Amino acid sequence: NFGIIGEITIEKMFDYIPNDMSIWNVICEEGNKYTIHILENNIEKYRHKYGLYYKDLYISLCANPNAGNIIRKYYDEMFCERCLGNLCRNTNPEILCLIEPFIKKINEAMACATVNNLMTLVQPNIMQNLRLQFANSSLMRNPLAMPYIKQLTHIESDQLSMNPAAIDIIERYKIPDDVNMDRLSTNENAIHLLENNIYEINFKFLAKNENGIDL
Repeated sequence: NFGIIGEITIEKMFDYIPNDMSIWNVICEEGNKYTIHILENNIEKYRHKYGLYYKDLYISLCANPNAGNIIRKYYDEMFCERCLGNLCRNTNPEILCLIEPFIKKINEAMACATVNNLMTLVQPNIMQNLRLQFANSSLMRNPLAMPYIKQLTHIESDQLSMNPAAIDIIERYKIPDDVNMDRLSTNENAIHLLENNIYEINFKFLAKNENGIDL
């Protein structure tokens, strides 16, 4: 019985939590629907034994588009700003929308970064600003995040360069000066921009671009 096998497997997997969190971070970030379903059904069962690790695992789950039910169910209990970077990577629109209350904070952090060197920031704000800037970088690379990216007044063109859904914004920049040509070389929707800047292409990165064969 596949269900029984799944239960036995998850029981063995849970035993790895204290010894190898790296395995669990991968499981939580990249687990398929079936794996996440098994986790969801066993969270409370193992809480007494492994609950100490749950908040760290929740951070990883925030990146997984298959983990929507868990993310929402435990949001009030486990969400913190450390989750935001992964949440901004999530390609499930029903989960990505949870970043909406943080857009203003992300924008303010990026504005601060353009005005101040991080070393000159007020000490208590350094970690918060770093987390918000990391969240911004994740957001810039997420093709499903365009509605939120377009709300920002401080856009990070370096990271945005690899976003295939952001071509209409990338086209407004001076190329190659204002974009990251390494990342642009991987952008499957940027072929017309690369053709016009052939000597600036990073062909190592272009090799990863499915639409870049003819170049």
